[in-house]
Amino acid sequence: MSTEHVVEEDRALLSLHILSGDRDMATKRRPLIEAAKWRSSVDLWIDHSSISTDEVTDFESVEKLTLWNVTYPVDLFSRMPQLWWLDIRGGTAKNFHSLATARNLRYLCINQIRGLEDLGEISSLEQLELLSLYGLSKVAELPDLTDLSYLRRVEIGQMKSLQSLDPIWNAHQIREILLLKEVPVENRDIERINSMPNLEGFLWSSLDVPARRFMPIREGIKVPKARTLHAHEWFEQKDT
Repeated sequence: MSTEHVVEEDRALLSLHILSGDRDMATKRRPLIEAAKWRSSVDLWIDHSSISTDEVTDFESVEKLTLWNVTYPVDLFSRMPQLWWLDIRGGTAKNFHSLATARNLRYLCINQIRGLEDLGEISSLEQLELLSLYGLSKVAELPDLTDLSYLRRVEIGQMKSLQSLDPIWNAHQIREILLLKEVPVENRDIERINSMPNLEGFLWSSLDVPARRFMPIREGIKVPKARTLHAHEWFEQKDT
């Protein structure tokens, strides 16, 4: 495959994936009654707002939650027993200790959170099936994923400070890996990827990465290409 063809393929993949998480950070926070958009009776999107402790009871039946630059009480997720889908985008945080209380999560996306360094609480999400991390420039280390027995798909992208993808290679239950743009995958990882016992799909969308770095890896991987799907499509296909 030519380098030109690879670049076009990568652009198409990135246009499919929802990668932008920061939007207009100058946007003022709006009252929650204006910012909360119900996509269904259990699917809630909140954009540039704040959730107060008194308002948490309004969300106890929510199953799917998207927070786009939203501040919220530290116990929010513990008071949402039906929550299984969590998509957090934009804003600022150093850690997400509150994730430890979201025991029923099957899907977690963390996208472009400024200052975020610690992802350790992800290791406690025992029901997690799909993990997506993108644009976390301060994260140097991924959490241990080996005990997440239901984890099937991992998407990692644009993690400039990340030192290693070893926690992914060590998680032999994973079936699909999608890497996006700048991530620390090296030639020495090829054998480990090819030997992952349950891996059914692998793809590195290496837009903006020099060809001399990504082409040997693409050519060396013997696993079929991972599917390019939105998370909701992945769950629909998985659950049918």
